[in-house]
Amino acid sequence: MSKKTIIITGANTGIGFAAARILGRSGDKYTVILACRSEERGQEAVRTIKEESPNADVVYMNLDLSSMASVHKFVENFHASGRRLHVLCNNAGMNVGNTSNTPQITQDGFEVTMATNHLGKLPWEQIWVSYYGIRLFSKLPWELIWVNFKEIILGKLQLYDGNR
Repeated sequence: MSKKTIIITGANTGIGFAAARILGRSGDKYTVILACRSEERGQEAVRTIKEESPNADVVYMNLDLSSMASVHKFVENFHASGRRLHVLCNNAGMNVGNTSNTPQITQDGFEVTMATNHLGKLPWEQIWVSYYGIRLFSKLPWELIWVNFKEIILGKLQLYDGNR
């Protein structure tokens, strides 16, 4: 039986980290890729999981969903690894709140929370299929899991009017 490859975005804390820890305990079954913005925190998560489960097959890869360039680079690096994707868990999310009247804007021109939680995930999935085709995925069926936090569901969406 070959290992299944699972990518978990935002896997250095919270639900993503908990999932990576659980899957890491089954090192002979899964390769778990922790796709995180911060290399330092991502590598620390990998070390923690490997300390708890020495046979864990966990790997850090850089991914900042608020940056389209980072999304493209991640997909290119994953493709170059020769791995096949079995499960994609879109867990990464953020809420910078509205602490000032000046929103945080990404290099792509989007508000950072919207870019990370929503816009970064849409092209992410399109890139897999459009640019590289289904060959990146294992034989069907493969799985896509979305994890959202309560601020997305219950919070107030504050749109930034760039024309002001």
